[in-house]
Amino acid sequence: MGVSIAILISVCLGNSQIDYYSLSAKDFFELPVTHHLVPTSDIDKELLCAAIFHASNAYRFSKSKPVFLVDSALLKAANYHAQYLATASQLEHENRKERAMIHPQNRIAKFGGTKFEVRAENLAKFSLLDFDRDKSYYMINNVPSYQDATPIPTMSYSKLARLIVEAWTHSKGHKQNLLGEYQYLGCGISPVLLAKDNIPEIIIVQNFASY
Repeated sequence: MGVSIAILISVCLGNSQIDYYSLSAKDFFELPVTHHLVPTSDIDKELLCAAIFHASNAYRFSKSKPVFLVDSALLKAANYHAQYLATASQLEHENRKERAMIHPQNRIAKFGGTKFEVRAENLAKFSLLDFDRDKSYYMINNVPSYQDATPIPTMSYSKLARLIVEAWTHSKGHKQNLLGEYQYLGCGISPVLLAKDNIPEIIIVQNFASY
């Protein structure tokens, strides 16, 4: 039994009538809803988690790797740890409040993934705002804005998911997990957190596993 884990510290369930996980990455990202802007409250968690899942599969496909299948135990474990990390002081793979949930393998087993032999976990923290890197931002009426007082918009579900996965590909450990010999993936996200200057952020957790 092996566990491979990696951390990325950088600047995903719901009521959809569509089974997002039955779609290919190409068909998923052609859904109009994936191009909606992510709200800073009441995020469609199922949609964003699926977007991160499909962005991961799109990356694997580009590298001639077989795509992941979704697994409910991994989804639940990832979302559980994302909720915990929203209350923690730092990104880490351990849950320091519940011994039964301390490591990724404990959380995955707790939610029914008892037969997995190999597991891995990716973490990230990411802003929802679609910053123009060529412009400075200012706090205007306590809102992150450009100099002309235009509030900085959020990203679309599609763009946010793709950028999260792209960030992981620039980290050796995370990239190894994304391209690893895993069969299954589940993604989870935290509630929106407000960072410095009221920048809305989320924490993302990916759990990988295979038999």
